[in-house]
Amino acid sequence: MHTLLTLGDIVWTASKSVLSGMAIIIVAGALGYANFQSMLLSLPVIVLIGLAFASTAMVTTAVAPSYDFFMFYQMLG
Repeated sequence: MHTLLTLGDIVWTASKSVLSGMAIIIVAGALGYANFQSMLLSLPVIVLIGLAFASTAMVTTAVAPSYDFFMFYQMLG
């Protein structure tokens, strides 16, 4: 059950990054800075980056024994 919740949280966070990436793609395309065909090729990269950051955040949350220890990981980054 915990694995399913963890996976759901990671997928939800990655989907939020895809939504943000799509918003940037739409605005850049509407303003004429790039064409949509080349920008659509960046969607898999956006998904992978979202999964990477979501997984890193989940690992940091799992390792930190309390809320006070989050500052240690933020200063490390």
